[in-house]
Amino acid sequence: MFWITLKDTLIYWLNGLLALTYWLAAHWAALASLLPAGACIWLLDGHLTRVAGERSRRYGRGVVQLARTGFSPASWLPALLWLLAAWLVPAPVPYIGLAMWLAALILPLALPLEKRFLTHRLRWFIAAYAGLGLGFWLLARYSLSMTQAAAWSQLFQAAGSGEALGWSVRSTAAPYLALILWVVYPLTYFGVVAQHALQNRGLLVSPWLSAQQRLADVRARGEA
Repeated sequence: MFWITLKDTLIYWLNGLLALTYWLAAHWAALASLLPAGACIWLLDGHLTRVAGERSRRYGRGVVQLARTGFSPASWLPALLWLLAAWLVPAPVPYIGLAMWLAALILPLALPLEKRFLTHRLRWFIAAYAGLGLGFWLLARYSLSMTQAAAWSQLFQAAGSGEALGWSVRSTAAPYLALILWVVYPLTYFGVVAQHALQNRGLLVSPWLSAQQRLADVRARGEA
């Protein structure tokens, strides 16, 4: 009896481990994108919130706060929207989004002079991509109910025309949305990244250098 119970317990554990392995294999890109997304919030937004955001009043009458001192919804909302899209939309969208987040993290760190601009612009590029992916998911999952299909059939005065219309709209729009998600939008995004990197290649620095190393590099004009 003991060995039977032990055997059943081991089988349950192995099945659970296999299920967890399959689940991680199916969603690893979505989970991995949390790392660069979290790094963007902590490193980039954290830096921007620590920048002096106040000015002094005249005659020592105190200061005026000009900037937000904490994380705004613009910091975490794109990451939350992307996580939802990566969870629902099948591959290759999660892999493309992972590459987008990596670029959104590395480029602002490598181009400090445009850190504020690039941080917000690339972040909302990803948010728009996530919204497009969620729209595609809704289109694929949504179909006209019997009442709605009957209403459209009554409008066209033809039996079954409502169902045919719904299927026609979905089948016509889906290939174009997939083309945008898989090809057009990623090429546009990485084109913007490459454009900023090439236009400012003389200002690029290593993201892993400390402030002291960057100052030394500037003083030496990049010479060894």
